[in-house]
Amino acid sequence: MEKIKIYGAGISGLVAGINLAKAGFEAEIIESRKTVGGDPKWHPSVHLQYMDIDRTSEYIGIDISRCFRRAVSHSIYFYDKKTHAVNPPNAFLCLKGGHENSIEKYLYKIACGLGVKFIYDQPLDQETLSILKKDRSKAIVSCGLEIPAYQICGIKYKMIHGFRASGITPNKNIAVSCFGDYTNGEFAYLASYDDCMFGLLFSRNSMNSDSLKRFEDFIWEKEKISFETWTFSSGCIPQNKNIEKEGIVLAGTMSGMIDPFYLNGISGALLSGKIVSDYFINEKFARKEFSRMTRNFYTKKLLQDMSTKITFKRIFFPLLVLCNNRLKTVGGI
Repeated sequence: MEKIKIYGAGISGLVAGINLAKAGFEAEIIESRKTVGGDPKWHPSVHLQYMDIDRTSEYIGIDISRCFRRAVSHSIYFYDKKTHAVNPPNAFLCLKGGHENSIEKYLYKIACGLGVKFIYDQPLDQETLSILKKDRSKAIVSCGLEIPAYQICGIKYKMIHGFRASGITPNKNIAVSCFGDYTNGEFAYLASYDDCMFGLLFSRNSMNSDSLKRFEDFIWEKEKISFETWTFSSGCIPQNKNIEKEGIVLAGTMSGMIDPFYLNGISGALLSGKIVSDYFINEKFARKEFSRMTRNFYTKKLLQDMSTKITFKRIFFPLLVLCNNRLKTVGGI
């Protein structure tokens, strides 16, 4: 069997490993940490994603329906103005990280059952990448928001900074999105998966404790939700889209399969994993699919850049949101 090495045991890496094993390849997933589930500074985390679960499951060849909970409500605050949707169509919540009910743990069990090999405590470094390129080894790099991986692979990126928190809540399967002065041109959000509540305040611009305090006060006043502890973390996101760079195949967020406006990446990670597995079977088809699903990347990125720079955000930001929402999402079908 032909061996393909996959660096990163996140969603896209796991989906790639599963599909490569099904196709008769020897898939080896190499993870920098001691287990699957990503960076504990960011996870466990809950994510809201508008997507078609059935079509996505069919596309990737894996039934992922058990990993999602339908959102019973989604409230959106634009400054103090609130809109509220009950049972919004195609709105789903997903749990990421090392939790036993996370999507990574579910995919990991499937991968193990198919004979995918896992190697832990081996981060991708410059020497390893140089050897892969020199030997023309078949490899996939899918390292999410990890700054060193972007630097090693020469991927242009932008920093993101954020405060995250998690806790237990009786408000099951809800989502709250917030925009205000405290978000620095981005969105903050709360989301719960069963009784696990997650909060995130992030920005591609600066983020400080004063913004966090204002966000905390806001969500307590409006939703009566609070967290005991917040943790500050940094990561990065790509500024370009590439399915392959110097012979190394890229997957997930690193490839650009993430929506540049909202930074939604669950759907993109799932679909990207399937696309990069197809790359080793029919490269032309995989490139075409990648191009189709990322065709609005640069337009959405431009709209997001404008949203952080404009003045009079109360007037102009809703117009940018409307323009963005008219475009097909990046990493969706």
